[in-house]
Amino acid sequence: MFKAYIALLAVITIILVPRAWDLRLLYIDADVRNKVELVLRNEAEQNGWVLSDLSVASLTQTTARLCYHEHRTGEDPITCFDAAL
Repeated sequence: MFKAYIALLAVITIILVPRAWDLRLLYIDADVRNKVELVLRNEAEQNGWVLSDLSVASLTQTTARLCYHEHRTGEDPITCFDAAL
């Protein structure tokens, strides 16, 4: 049972670490975090999108890769784009 727990923990870690690494600047840099918030709000307002339909896919000091996932009946299209911070 303990080996199964360790194996499950390893799988979860392998899945989550790359995502956390891509978004590490959100956790360690308050300036980047504030810029990302402004970019998300501006994009949502300019395009008439619901803020919860936007997500941050990756991040650098100067660029945020945002994905818009419109929720509608049927297959939901996903559009990703880069936004300057």
